[in-house]
Amino acid sequence: MKSWDIDIALHELLVHRAEQLYQTKAYKKAAELIAEIAAFEASNYIGYLSSIRLEELLVKIAAELFPIANYKRKETAQRKVLHIGTRFYNIGGHTQVALSWMKNDLNSESHLLLLDQDRALDLTINGTLYQLEEKEPWAKAQALRRFLEEHYFDVIVLHQHMDDIVPTLALWDLKQKGDSLVLFYNHANFRFSLGNIIAHKRINICEGDVVISEKYRYPMDDQILYFILGETMPKQLSIQEKLAYKKQLGIGQTQKIFFTIGAAYKYTPFETVNFLKEWNTFLLEHEACTLIMVGCGQEDFDKFCPNTQKAPNLLLKGHVKNPLMYYQITDYIVDIYPLQTGLGTLNGLYHGVPPILPYQETVMVLGNEMNKLYPRAIENYLSYSTKEGYFKFIKEEIATGAYKSWASKVIEQHIQSKFLLKPWQKQLEELYKTPVVTGIDVDASNDVLNTSKPSQSWYKFTASPDRSIQLIALGFRYNIPLSFNLLRLYFNLIAKQKKLTGAGLKVFSNYLLGKYK
Repeated sequence: MKSWDIDIALHELLVHRAEQLYQTKAYKKAAELIAEIAAFEASNYIGYLSSIRLEELLVKIAAELFPIANYKRKETAQRKVLHIGTRFYNIGGHTQVALSWMKNDLNSESHLLLLDQDRALDLTINGTLYQLEEKEPWAKAQALRRFLEEHYFDVIVLHQHMDDIVPTLALWDLKQKGDSLVLFYNHANFRFSLGNIIAHKRINICEGDVVISEKYRYPMDDQILYFILGETMPKQLSIQEKLAYKKQLGIGQTQKIFFTIGAAYKYTPFETVNFLKEWNTFLLEHEACTLIMVGCGQEDFDKFCPNTQKAPNLLLKGHVKNPLMYYQITDYIVDIYPLQTGLGTLNGLYHGVPPILPYQETVMVLGNEMNKLYPRAIENYLSYSTKEGYFKFIKEEIATGAYKSWASKVIEQHIQSKFLLKPWQKQLEELYKTPVVTGIDVDASNDVLNTSKPSQSWYKFTASPDRSIQLIALGFRYNIPLSFNLLRLYFNLIAKQKKLTGAGLKVFSNYLLGKYK
């Protein structure tokens, strides 16, 4: 069997095991297994973006644990919106999206509830902040239900982590027994996620996400809400101000600046593609250019480009809380490959900066659907499809500036039409007020496997040498019934690893000794 076939079979075994635990009334154990499956598949993609069977099962578990509901009803005319997050961070697009929504939803009274906040926040929050202090998911779910018995919200927006079972456990019956509109924000994007089932509508960031969600996530009403970037286009810095910032950063006055921003893992080399190595080589040969990277530090360069001389005009800034200065002085915003970023590049367009898009289809399960965030005219203009064509275009652009000059008006029109306050507020109001689509058929017996080429690439990209061993070990920890086929599969995996040590073997030994209850 191929690795992918093995992992799909193990997914089926684990889902079936969760169903068995439910049937024996081991409700909490079943929910714990669901959370572990979700956590594993969110970071180790095996072909699923959601599991209809697991989501349906989690609702059944919640119905057994929390059968009684007494949700508070509407009392005031003012629209109240509650944003629910698992955990927020001081740096990151996930948090920025939610806080920006709260800041710009001017016709609503906004509130934020964090379910499992484990770190201090240094953020401006435009609304009341609530935090749950309970530790166990059952206690958190009970506390969340109590909270909604005491407080009414016209709209509830879920910004949950991909493996968080608390919202589904707590709000499993809100659609039927409450008056609130429930929205699930698709932060997962190209990852597996729970939580879809309890919402009336799923919110996606672009048309490409809708296409993928409709095919491979829990069937429901999919809508688009673009990022809100600001009230108006920002004022451009004067030449003198840009030169002052360049001097502060040690960048020559005549340097062409390229800027890229995103989590370091998005630059991870894949097959023959290596963003850092390719750009470092280019910069060594083109001293008149500077690439500023936010999200990557020296340790990432050493990891992705071992035994390589770093170009002096490659500036690695690591984590930066406020990257505004880099957006203001850069000439071009470089989208990441092999994984694209959405908000980071789009913010460049907001500052009037033309994007340099990847030269090939990215490894994300979305393929190049993320490009639909940007003007189609720009995607057509950037017609290169090879690494050689990509860097040839950049060299020509450095010499002529033709693309930058042409793109300025296209970018301005694109941002003004979709991503500023007025069009965003109009879109949001329509989202709040448009009737919910009902009667969508759900086949709860099968999870939808994505076998597309981008999906296969994403599977390879997220692969770890012991992924299958970890999956089967998860089954052993939850006392999956032993069969000849399972035993044969396990020892084939051990033989493939060519070692008889590791967590998988230890878990199997404990399993045989009956240590897992």
